[in-house]
Amino acid sequence: MIFTVKTNYPNIKCFILVLDSETTKVISSVIKIVELMEEGVTTLEKLELKRKRFPNVHAIYFISGSKKCVHNLMKDFADISKPQYAAAHIFFSNQLSQDLFKDIGECGPLISRTLTFMEFNLDFMCTESSIFHCNLP
Repeated sequence: MIFTVKTNYPNIKCFILVLDSETTKVISSVIKIVELMEEGVTTLEKLELKRKRFPNVHAIYFISGSKKCVHNLMKDFADISKPQYAAAHIFFSNQLSQDLFKDIGECGPLISRTLTFMEFNLDFMCTESSIFHCNLP
């Protein structure tokens, strides 16, 4: 994700990484905070919490495709005069439903600030180098 954003937008040197509770587990299993900072991530934020506005900084959102996460994302950009971040680079950890995709498409302030939009199929967590867990009962 970070490599994609840095490659496509080389003039942007720092980012805020916004995660939900599920993607925090994924990120924690594959990379250390120090490594994220070396790649230009200045702050890690939780999507579910109220966050300070950084209207001049780009944010990389790595979130699951749940209704709650998508609506929290849209809230960040609902007020066109006071966006949470300068731009959004959005990565979903799983496939987005057609209804949620439509909701995002109808959120003009978010669309105007979205520079990257991708889906990953990461519905599992790596617990060791050769073991993964699907988090299913």
